[in-house]
Amino acid sequence: MGLLAAGVAQRKGYPRVFWLIWGLIGGTVAFVTASRLKPKTDVF
Repeated sequence: MGLLAAGVAQRKGYPRVFWLIWGLIGGTVAFVTASRLKPKTDVF
């Protein structure tokens, strides 16, 4: 589940390493949280 959470978060623009660690600790909770994140947008 940690790899899935990291992959979803990375596609949405969030740091992969942070979500990989969070996913390995939190498992399903991290995956659900990453799935509900809104994509980051770069505002200049």
